[in-house]
Amino acid sequence: MMEYKKRMESYAGDDEELVVARMEADGRRMVLVTHDEPTFYANDDQKSHWLKGKEQIFKKKGQRLSVMVSEFRCPCHGTMRLDGATSRKLFFADANRDGYWTSKDMVDQLTRHTPIRSSPS
Repeated sequence: MMEYKKRMESYAGDDEELVVARMEADGRRMVLVTHDEPTFYANDDQKSHWLKGKEQIFKKKGQRLSVMVSEFRCPCHGTMRLDGATSRKLFFADANRDGYWTSKDMVDQLTRHTPIRSSPS
């Protein structure tokens, strides 16, 4: 990975400004593409409630329904996209929904849902 890093463009700062531009001999650029998959839960960490009289709060034991947002990103373009398609995929985890995220799902997302451009931009 460190050998690849020597050939990659470098970005820094809050807005990911280009620091060092590097070009391959054939005119292509090499950038680091990362994969992110945060999960968001319904009523996540709710702090306030409406109660009547001496009612008590009863919370479910589980984390409730969730949605996972899986996407591939690069510092220069953000979410990978090409011709209107993006690499972002929503996944609704649970036995009665989309099942559970596995490496097969990630490979499927990479091959089917991620636009990859092989020619110089």
